[in-house]
Amino acid sequence: RDVITNTLGKLVALTASTSARITCEPVPRAYMRKPLFTTILISYNQAATIGAAADSILLAMGSGDELICSDDGSSDETVAILEAIARRDQRVRVLCNRHTGMPSAVRNAGLAAASGEWISFLDGDDLYASDRFEVIRAVLNASAFPADVIFHNHRVFTDGDDHMNGVPRITAELEQETFTVTAESLPQDTDHADSRVWSLSGNRLGVFLVARRFLLQMSSICVQRQLLLDREILFHEDRVFGEDHPFMLACVIGSRVLYVRENLSFYRKHERSLTAATDAAGHLEQLRSLREQVTLLESRAPESMTRHERTAMRAHLLEATLHQGYLLERAGRTMRAIHVYLRASADYRSHL
Repeated sequence: RDVITNTLGKLVALTASTSARITCEPVPRAYMRKPLFTTILISYNQAATIGAAADSILLAMGSGDELICSDDGSSDETVAILEAIARRDQRVRVLCNRHTGMPSAVRNAGLAAASGEWISFLDGDDLYASDRFEVIRAVLNASAFPADVIFHNHRVFTDGDDHMNGVPRITAELEQETFTVTAESLPQDTDHADSRVWSLSGNRLGVFLVARRFLLQMSSICVQRQLLLDREILFHEDRVFGEDHPFMLACVIGSRVLYVRENLSFYRKHERSLTAATDAAGHLEQLRSLREQVTLLESRAPESMTRHERTAMRAHLLEATLHQGYLLERAGRTMRAIHVYLRASADYRSHL
C-alpha cells in the first residue's frame, strides 16, 4: 500500500510538471522487473505511419521491455491507434501531452516516465529493424568493453518506397573515416574491417560529429538512463528545430561508445520532415544548435580537438551564419541581413 501511495504521488507530480494526461494504466507494480530497454516513441498527427512505427518497436523488443508513446496533442486518429495498441500489449504506455509543437518537450515527457536501463528513441514516421534489440543485447553481453552509449548504422528511405531498399546513412568510406579518427580499440583482436563492433572515444566522436559529419540519428542511439540522470541531460524545450544534436552530443562526450556496424533502424525522408525547414526562422534555430554544440565541445573536450578541427567548426559556424543572412535577404529583411553579415565578419575574423 505504501509503495502504491508513493508511486501515485510521484505520478501526480510528473503529470503536473509535464502537462501530460496518461490515458492507459501507467502505475508500475512493485513486483515488476525493471525493463532493460525503454523506447520513447513521439508523434503528432501521424495516423498514417504511427501504427507501423509502434509495431516495429514491439516486434523488436523483448517481453520485459517498455514502450512509451508520447504524443504532442494530436488532433487526428494517432492517439486512438496508440491506445488500441496499448490495450492489446501491456508493454505499451500512452502519454497524451498538451500540444506545444516542440518535439523536445514530448521526448522529455517520455524520459520522465521511462524506467528502463537503456533508453532509445523513435519518431512516429520511422521504423526499427526487427532484430534491433536482439543485436544490442548480444553486444552488451559479448563485448569486452563497457559502454555508456551504443549507436548503429541506419537506412534512409523516401516516403512511399520500401524501407528495406533505403541507403545506409554511414557509407563504407564514412565508416572508414570514423574509425580512423575516433576508434580507441577493437573488442576483438581482429582487423577492424571484420569486426562487428567498434569501441570509440566519446570525445573524439563528438569532435568528428561537429567538425566533419553528424552521422547520428535519434533512432540510431541507445543510451544508459543512469548517464542521463547523472549528467541531467534533457532536450532543450525552447526550439522546434535542432534540439536533437546537442542532446546526442552531450551523451557521447566523455562517454564509452560502441558502434554496431549494422542497419538497425530506418529514417523516412519526406517533404514534411522538420529537418526540411529552409526558412530563416527554422535555420536560425539550427544555427543556435550548432553554436551550442561548438561551445559544448570547447568547454568539455578542448584537449580532444586539433587546431584544424577547431578551425573547421568555426568555419561551419561562419557558413551557417552567412546563410542565415542570405535567407533574411531573400525574405526582404535587408537591414537585418546586413546586421548578420557585419556580426559574422566581426565574430569570426579572429578565428579564421
